[in-house]
Amino acid sequence: MNNPTPPPKLADRFLKWYCHEDLLDEIQGDLYEQYHNNLSTKGRRTARQKFTLDVIRFFRPSSFKSTKLTVNTQILSNYIKVAFRVFKKEKAYTFTNVFGLALGITCSLFIYLWVNDELKYNQWPAGVDGIHYVLVNQIESSGTIHTWRTTPQPLREVLQDKYPAIEKAAITNWGATLILKKDPDHVTLSGHYGSPELFEIFSIPFIQGDHQLLYKQPESIVISESAATRYFGDDWRSKNLIGQSITDKNSRTFTLSGIFENIPKHSTLKFDFTIPFDYYVLINPSQKHWGNYNHNMYVKLAPEYSTASANDNIRNAISENRPDQQETAPLILQPFSSLYLHNKYEQGQLSGGRIDYVRLLSISAILILILAGVNFMNLTTAKSAKRSKETGIRKVMGAVKSSLRAQFLTEAILMTLLAFILSAFFTMTLLPYFNVLAGKEIDSDFFTPQFILGSLGLILSIGIISGLYPAFYMASLHPILSLKGIMRADRSNALFRKGLVVFQFVITIVMIFGSITIYKQLQYVFSKNLGLDRENVVKMGFGDLTPQTFEIYREKLLKMPGILGVAASDGDPTNIGSSTSDPYWVGRDEKTEVYFSILAVNSDFIPLMSIQLKEGRNFDRSIASDSNNYIINEVSASIMGFDDPIGKDLEFWGQKGKIIGVTKNFHIQSLHAPYKPLIIRMDPQPSLMLIKTKPNMTQEAIASMETLHKEFQPDRTFDFTFMDKAYNDRYKSELLVSQLTLYFTIVAIVISCLGLLSLVSFNTEIKTKEIGIRKVMGASMGSILSLIGQEFLVLIIIAFVMASPLAYFVMQDWLDQFAFRIDLDVSLFLLAGISGFLLTLLTIGHHAIRAALRNPADALRDE
Repeated sequence: MNNPTPPPKLADRFLKWYCHEDLLDEIQGDLYEQYHNNLSTKGRRTARQKFTLDVIRFFRPSSFKSTKLTVNTQILSNYIKVAFRVFKKEKAYTFTNVFGLALGITCSLFIYLWVNDELKYNQWPAGVDGIHYVLVNQIESSGTIHTWRTTPQPLREVLQDKYPAIEKAAITNWGATLILKKDPDHVTLSGHYGSPELFEIFSIPFIQGDHQLLYKQPESIVISESAATRYFGDDWRSKNLIGQSITDKNSRTFTLSGIFENIPKHSTLKFDFTIPFDYYVLINPSQKHWGNYNHNMYVKLAPEYSTASANDNIRNAISENRPDQQETAPLILQPFSSLYLHNKYEQGQLSGGRIDYVRLLSISAILILILAGVNFMNLTTAKSAKRSKETGIRKVMGAVKSSLRAQFLTEAILMTLLAFILSAFFTMTLLPYFNVLAGKEIDSDFFTPQFILGSLGLILSIGIISGLYPAFYMASLHPILSLKGIMRADRSNALFRKGLVVFQFVITIVMIFGSITIYKQLQYVFSKNLGLDRENVVKMGFGDLTPQTFEIYREKLLKMPGILGVAASDGDPTNIGSSTSDPYWVGRDEKTEVYFSILAVNSDFIPLMSIQLKEGRNFDRSIASDSNNYIINEVSASIMGFDDPIGKDLEFWGQKGKIIGVTKNFHIQSLHAPYKPLIIRMDPQPSLMLIKTKPNMTQEAIASMETLHKEFQPDRTFDFTFMDKAYNDRYKSELLVSQLTLYFTIVAIVISCLGLLSLVSFNTEIKTKEIGIRKVMGASMGSILSLIGQEFLVLIIIAFVMASPLAYFVMQDWLDQFAFRIDLDVSLFLLAGISGFLLTLLTIGHHAIRAALRNPADALRDE
């Protein structure tokens, strides 16, 4: 076999590390032979998995190397037998311990799978370290910096030709839809107009043809393999399709230049076709203007440049090359590999993004594992009274402390192994539901070499760390007192156990507080009056409708069932992306640099969206001059310095007009941002229909829309979105964190209550005789309950006091990302504290009542 694929290196090294020299050649040879057989018959992935499993299968004492620390297999076998006897005898204890640990590991496994999936994004291109995305910092005169993700078209050629840091530069538009003719139906593809350098920068491989024709012929196209399957059929690979003509529904014909491999799913750059950007410029000449920031730009750095040095090289490319006006707009480069996770900028500097949630959930996973480990310690020491006689007998029979510690550590590791197996079962069972929750398609790669070896390390780490304290504690018990069944309640151990319970409840109360806060903030976001009515509003693209046919379409739709109103705009009014610093008004300081959001609408827009006018009037289609007039919001009026803006002159993009109205402020972006200055203008060619449905008649309205769509645009797919759903979808990350925090909080509560239960159990066993004596002396049930429960309530109060400032600072930091937010008032802290208090009462109540009702004669019989 030429250049055989080697077996997994980690597994092979592990085999060489443990295997006896006399056996290594034979075992390794057999495994290699089996690996290559599997490789040729079952594929690389299966072969690697089986090789790793076989290496683990040979990990047994008979295969170990001879060392000075040779393990006595009989002793190890005895430890394991004793451990399983204990598990069988103490079924309830074993189940509680394993279940608590399994819950913690399951949560951590889910977070690991989610974080691992997030970290895969944008890692696929060859030479990814040299691929960067170009952004622009737009600086207002006030010092505010807006980071734009779009750039002007002329910048691409300038960067590639004039700046040595840039080896290649590619540009794409925001996206395009191509409807191809295919008898008897049509095929709809999503893609973009882009420059051919894109395929060289990202090293995208081709199955047929290449991208070279895109340099020479604007009416050419390349498509993905999935698009080829949809358009040419499943057998397209058996044909040579290069040079064929592809015609869309508008009778535009493109020559097929190549078919490229599908873009991996873990990518922010996704497309099924590319048409040369030169063609886009031919049909949209205005895109060539330096002031038109509408395009995405990717660059590949020259090998000798780093991100920092390339930034220095190209920073002033716009100000140095824009011919029509002086503009201070520094460029910044962001590595493509970080584009998905690091997508938030403040004052021109990278300040986070989805990576914040990756870190938050990673910390949550670690905390939950710690809680599970602490719970394990508490539960083990709680059962020390029942195992004290066993420990005493072993010591009297000559057992040394090291052997006792080894026994208890073996039990801890085995219990962790059982918990891990149970958690793996939980994870595989619940993974489909988790995928729905997270909006992902995560696979449970439990049989990869990395995961198996990592799991073994995790099991040993959790087992040893969690079992270390119980092992040392049990081995240190005095043999005479142990044989008498007398537990030594020394102060240091008692404080340590109580400290663990306080630690558990500090984390739990913080998570309860965080869960409540996130829930209330999201309720505020979803219920807040945005200044417009997004309920029962359907968004639908114009498609092929012209302004003239839209009016006919609108009139017909208004007469159909379920339809209350129809308006038009060039974008979603709750998520306006278009902005400009071009507007001029009388009295504007030439040095003032302010960016205004721009929304183009028809005259039906403001009444349909229930936007309130503070002054002036709405657009009127019967007044011809309104096509040049403007409506502004309160923020814009304040920036322009107008006390009475009605009738004032306003000009931008070469269009002079007057301000005819002022709206009250409404949210044009998410609640993370404050109110923005807005200018609304009339647009004769809008691109988005806004359709208001009648209350409780949504289905009838959709049926009406679909009927009319088939009449006017039969070739286009009927596609629509509810505005309130689109608004809610912008908070997907927050919703995911809210739901995961809720589930993890429930798990933390269960684990913490198990830890508290263990301490109650331990204390009642120690105080059994004391309680018996008190009852004989006439103590009431209330005093017994107070004796048992008082100290635990004190522990919860201490935990609440410690958790409150921590919870405040953590959630204050999270809320600071919202310009509009709830306040952290006392009620939130009280709710979290009362929740912790009630949980404590419910947890200790059963144990305390059972101890108080116990017959004192049973407790004092041994005396």
